Amino acid sequence: MLGGAQEACLLTPVEEEARVAKELARLAGVEIDCRIGVAEDLPYDSGTFDGVYAGGCAHHFNTPIAFPEISRVLKKGGRFVAIEPWRAPLYSSGIRVFGEREGNGKVQCKPLTPARAAPLRDSFSTFSTFSVIHHGTFLRYPLLALGKFGVVASDSLSWKLANIDDWIADRLHAREWGGSVAILAEK
Repeated sequence: MLGGAQEACLLTPVEEEARVAKELARLAGVEIDCRIGVAEDLPYDSGTFDGVYAGGCAHHFNTPIAFPEISRVLKKGGRFVAIEPWRAPLYSSGIRVFGEREGNGKVQCKPLTPARAAPLRDSFSTFSTFSVIHHGTFLRYPLLALGKFGVVASDSLSWKLANIDDWIADRLHAREWGGSVAILAEK
């Protein structure tokens, strides 16, 4: 809403996240509709939204159910965007060497794969277009490892490093090895 949207909704399975979001919205002087739920059973009417954004949560979805459900709540021409981890060729090695982030000894993350992204294009889904753009071919896991040691790059440095990483990966034809993806789809 701070970017110009007339209204916004947050759906989360975590009650505390909804409380924090409402408080942040209040402090920012905007209102937000926060609901408890999951992407596989969206509590909204068909054709409700111009856009749906899933920031780092679609890898937890049951994608054959969630992606068509997201399409259902979008208006014609509506857009879906997700920024997600991808099961790149070095994912298993990266987790073994650098560890996972949950801190409970188990990896909860189920990165997206071509099979898990397939419902975006399958006949039962109603997205007219979609693309999966890979990022983080070389720097994703080293930067995660540095973060475990408290070394965190600023946003501007991270952006510059990501652009350099993408530039090198493009020239080496290694972009599909990227451990992060941007999913862009339109109904």
